[in-house]
Order: sequence, then C-alpha cells, then structure tokens
Amino acid sequence: MIIKGVHHYIMNTYPKPQTITLQEKKLVGQSIDMSLIENKTFELFSDFMPKRRHIKNGLDTLIYEVLVYDSMTYFSEFNPNTLFKKWAAIEVSQYESIPRKHDLL
Repeated sequence: MIIKGVHHYIMNTYPKPQTITLQEKKLVGQSIDMSLIENKTFELFSDFMPKRRHIKNGLDTLIYEVLVYDSMTYFSEFNPNTLFKKWAAIEVSQYESIPRKHDLL
C-alpha cells in the first residue's frame, strides 16, 4: 500500500510540459560543451558551485541550468552524440566585475 501511494504521488508530481515566456534575465555563469553520451554536468556544477559566491550583484539563491542547442533539429534528428552547450548560472541585477572563467548568458 505505501509503495503504491508513493508511486502514485511520484507519477503525479510531473506536470504536462509547457512552454512559457519569462521576463528577460541577466545570467552569469559557466558553460561546457557536452553530449548526452559524454555528460559533463557533474564537472560543470562541481566547478561552478564554489565560485558562484564571487559573482557580484546576485539577486537570489536560485541556480539556473540552461541548455543551448545549435539547431532546431536537435530533437527531430535526435542523436545522443550531438553536442549542446550547458550552462550553470545565477541571475544578477547588472553585469559588472564578472569573475574569470565566467561569462554572460
């Protein structure tokens, strides 16, 4: 009974995907090129997380993970070896004094 209840809860926690438009955000962070086969998420966030406190003008404690695909055909012509850029970033109020190894997004 408990397992069914937990399973039911987990299955219902994921809403139907939807596209939303957010207000413009100024993000500062690090990026890395990767594929699904060569997943470097751990490497990216392990490097970024200790350094994020050195970014000035942070607005909150949220961490953004942003994926940038070179082509709109990434999904229609899916290949797990296709490269994309993954970002780890925080929102800032203004771009100034960006630490080394960080970029604007």
